[in-house]
Amino acid sequence: MFKLNLKIALRNLFKNKVYAIINIGGLALGLTALVLLLLYINHEESYDTWNGDLKNVYKVREHHDFYTPDNKEHWQYKNESRVASLLKNKIPQILYTTKVSEIYSDGYAVKLPGADPLLVKDFRDADTAFFKVFPYTFVYGDQQTALDKPNTAVLKQSAAIQLFGTDRVLGKTFKLVRWTGDEGTPMTVTGVIEDPKGPESLSINAITHTGENDTDPEHLSNSTLRLVYARIPPGANLDHINKLIQPAYIAYKETVFAARGTTYEEHIKKGYKPGLKLMPIEEVHANPDFTASWLIKLKPVIAIALFLFLISIINFINLATAQSVQRAKEVGVKKVLGSYKAQLMVQFLIESAIQSLAALFACIILVELFLPAFNFQFGVLLSFWHNPALPFILLQLIGVFIVVTLLAGLYPAWILSNYNPVAVLKGNYENSLKGVFLRNALVVFQFGISVTFIIAIGIMHAQTTFLSNKDLGFDRNRLLNISTTYDDKFAGIVRRVPGVTHVATSTQVMGNAFNVPEEIMYKGTAYKMNTVSVTMD
Repeated sequence: MFKLNLKIALRNLFKNKVYAIINIGGLALGLTALVLLLLYINHEESYDTWNGDLKNVYKVREHHDFYTPDNKEHWQYKNESRVASLLKNKIPQILYTTKVSEIYSDGYAVKLPGADPLLVKDFRDADTAFFKVFPYTFVYGDQQTALDKPNTAVLKQSAAIQLFGTDRVLGKTFKLVRWTGDEGTPMTVTGVIEDPKGPESLSINAITHTGENDTDPEHLSNSTLRLVYARIPPGANLDHINKLIQPAYIAYKETVFAARGTTYEEHIKKGYKPGLKLMPIEEVHANPDFTASWLIKLKPVIAIALFLFLISIINFINLATAQSVQRAKEVGVKKVLGSYKAQLMVQFLIESAIQSLAALFACIILVELFLPAFNFQFGVLLSFWHNPALPFILLQLIGVFIVVTLLAGLYPAWILSNYNPVAVLKGNYENSLKGVFLRNALVVFQFGISVTFIIAIGIMHAQTTFLSNKDLGFDRNRLLNISTTYDDKFAGIVRRVPGVTHVATSTQVMGNAFNVPEEIMYKGTAYKMNTVSVTMD
């Protein structure tokens, strides 16, 4: 029976080629928008999931009242470096902690023997416990001892190949230049790790151990900000650990304030709320420091993709029900010959399934065509066939295929199979009102969504045009921003470059969402004001 229904469905589609092409094409466009959205969401959700052991790794977050944009509660990712030893020594449930330096420039220079310096990114310095916390897979070297000695480095395979042309680099040396005028710190490669098969919130190309993170500032009045991570045993109760952390952290802050000539109580009166907690590392990417999460930023794109998908489904239903008059006699004859309603519904659902499957194949082709432009627009490197999560994506597509078949095919199948055979054979089917109201409602709804979509696109175009053409008071084509560690020597070098007329430095890029706030007194009242430190130029 299925084979017969399949033959009939294919025959009907080939007989009505224009109808089939319009239906499949419209559905393919809607599915393309949905699949691109799924690829991006899968990518964002896959951060820090490349190893199952990462479920036991946590980022330490510290409550910070001085950096509170819009007066909202904020938990920052940077911590006083002493927090690492505090947690390790005071909380028995925490197995290891590690301190990692933040990166404040576009990269460092690597000097190889007999070669020109190379600019490298994401070379982070850490203490000796880094690989006890993070479960990277070592290709060469010993995970337990790779960072035991100062001035050592563990490279990712891709970084090793970029620098040396091979990943067999144990014992090789290079100099790491981190600021202008630095002669370079000699580093010895003691390990090579696999590149993770997924994105990571702590982006690294190499972990170096200079020894800077092995100790904390001697006096409590001084502090160094670091990224602190912790490992806890599998199955440990996170809420319980976070409760244990609070009294230890408060006691520590009391000693810090005392060393700085103030008291803990004075800060409490000003609204200071001390707090320290562990956050699962897989949640870090979705909760960034001082900026909105990727999901909030993606809401307009999600809305557009879902609108396109919904319009394609409604278009499919409308075309199928509009064609029902032409199929009425076929239904009437089959019912007279003994076909049941359920059999007819199965036949029409098979037709919908064939069209949905064809649309899905066309969608995959369109996705491959649109992906380069999509990647450029969103700053990602997504792939369909070479995606690490391809099996999961294919399962999602199967789910989408089933949903589309049912959504797009169920109602037309129900309308067609409901025709009265007597009325149909008498030729009265054209005046039947069955399904007319819903069909008209869907047409109006589809039109409304289309108009809304066009208006939204127009507004977005006007906004982007305004941002692109607004006079900012300077010529953007003659202004270059270089992100680097602050250094007067570097500014002096740039001033001597032919064609450079002025050089200025600032603590933040103008227009960034976050700047360092300062407390300013005005008429006896303290105000927090975001500030940027700049030079005279």
